[in-house]
Amino acid sequence: LFAAAIARFAPALYALKWLEGEPDGAAHPYFSEGLIRSGRYRNERGPEGNFTTAHYHTPPSFKAELTEAGFRLETLVALEGIAGALRDAEAVIGNEAKLGRLLSVLRLLETEESILGVSPHLLAVARKPRV
Repeated sequence: LFAAAIARFAPALYALKWLEGEPDGAAHPYFSEGLIRSGRYRNERGPEGNFTTAHYHTPPSFKAELTEAGFRLETLVALEGIAGALRDAEAVIGNEAKLGRLLSVLRLLETEESILGVSPHLLAVARKPRV
């Protein structure tokens, strides 16, 4: 099984990036303390909303959900990892030497449990045990 999840703290990361470009300091429209605490986001705006109703996971809650469903977790990785902190990702990606260094760092950290939740998205690889 390959399963992807939105990390619980992704909205906080997007809200911080939003703040950089927002001249009047307005809050990000989809960030809330309740979302961070519960992991639940409900799109009350319908089709006009920017995002669907969703559940945001912490790495431990994602692992637990997979285990409860009868899967054995092989690995859990951060998809973007800490690369989301880059101010100008395109400049790094467009430079072969910088891209190589970025990928080296990301490979080292992609399964580091203490920082998995910093990545906006998680990817789990799991197996259903044979009976």
